[in-house]
Amino acid sequence: AGLRHFSYHDKRRQFEADLPALAASPEKVLAITLNLRMVRMLFEAEVFRDTNAMLGFPTRAPKHLVAEVFDLLFSPSPALHSEMRLLRSTLGQPQDGRFIAVHLRTGDVAWD
Repeated sequence: AGLRHFSYHDKRRQFEADLPALAASPEKVLAITLNLRMVRMLFEAEVFRDTNAMLGFPTRAPKHLVAEVFDLLFSPSPALHSEMRLLRSTLGQPQDGRFIAVHLRTGDVAWD
């Protein structure tokens, strides 16, 4: 047993149904692709409770876990910091939290 990959992108119900099988998997490493809203289940599902406790993981999903992971993985480069300083100066140096940003995502819509 080594590494096995499971893909549950936009398949929440299937992921929930497979939790017992995932927990019983003999592989040492499971790579699981899933939507952000499903990360909480990895911490809070009953079938993972013993393993999570053995590994020292919390029994509840850490607050802002995904945001912290993104901050770690995608830290802005010095060049981006420079561009952000320039942009902030052209906007009149807005204070943190005192402006509105819009993220518009277009594309396929998937439903559970």
